[in-house]
Order: sequence, then C-alpha cells, then structure tokens
Amino acid sequence: MTTAVSTRLRQGTLGTSAVRPDANAKVSGSFAFSSDMWADGMLWGATLRSPHPRARVVSIDVSAALAIDGVSCVITADDVPGQLTYGLIAQDQPVFARIGDEVRYVGEPVAVIVTEQANQGEDAADLVVIDYEPLEVLVDLEQAMASTTLLYPAAGSNVAVDSTVWGMPDVTGDDFFSDCDVVVKGRFVNQRLAP
Repeated sequence: MTTAVSTRLRQGTLGTSAVRPDANAKVSGSFAFSSDMWADGMLWGATLRSPHPRARVVSIDVSAALAIDGVSCVITADDVPGQLTYGLIAQDQPVFARIGDEVRYVGEPVAVIVTEQANQGEDAADLVVIDYEPLEVLVDLEQAMASTTLLYPAAGSNVAVDSTVWGMPDVTGDDFFSDCDVVVKGRFVNQRLAP
C-alpha cells in the first residue's frame, strides 16, 4: 500500500525554515544580551577555576585581591550558606572547592571575585594565591573502577550510577549470551547516557 504525501507544506511544518523570534533584534544590534544589561551599583563577578584535573586545596589567600580598589569581596566555599553541593544524579558537585577538599577537574570553581568594574575580576583573580597538592589523576574507566582512591568518598565507590535497564531479564555476564549463535565482544565507547 502506498500513501501519497502532499508536496505543499504549511508554514511551521516539517521542511520549512523556522524564523527565529530574536533574529531581527540580533541583526539590527538592538537585542540586549545579559552582558549588555546595566543597573546602578551593579557588581561584576569573575570565577577563579582550578588549573588541575585533580588536586587537594591546601590554602587560599585572597588578601592581595581584596586590597585592590574596586574589589568588593571574594567568595569561597566558606561563604556558601547551607548545603555546599548540588547535582543531577547525586548531590556531590561542590559549589566551590573547599580547603582540605579536592578539585576533580580542570575548571572546577574555587572562588568568585566580585568587582565594581567589568574587567577588574580577571586581574584580581591573578592575585588570589591558591596552594594545590596535585594528586593521582584517574583518566580511564577501568583504572577508576580498580582504584582504592575514591573521587567522591561519600558515594563509597567510583561508580556514579548502578542501574538496571527496565524490562531486561535478571541475567548478566556470559549466562545472558548462552543461547546466542554469535557473540561479539570488545570495548565499545559512546557518549555519557543519563540514567
């Protein structure tokens, strides 16, 4: 059975180009990006991030940055009220790395420098002295699984999620494939999948 498909497409249906609602404003230069917005007394923030993939934060000295005229404050983990962590799967991602704790990736936030002028934060960030103790980096799945070093000690292992696929039988390993005519084994890598 063959189904005829109309060659006429209504506006907004499959095959037509969608008109972006912000297109005219962006092309004309009248669109207000968040960095274009302004208010009297507004402050600016610059995030100071870890240069290490894994290291212990030994100390943080913000005194030189605070001495600069126009630097309002430097926010660290000590300034975060309430719960210091957040996350989608587990609440294990720190807002800021704390003294004595570890940074676990290049770019993990350690502090925010708050200034009166937009470009002062980067210069003031260069004056914050952070002493790091570099630690063993676990860059391989098997290495992380076999290691006694726990990246997130509260989890009790380096396994982020252990879940069962709904509808699959309760058979795992070689028993799962015992009735198959052909079994292909190997190491296969894909993107991260949400549970």
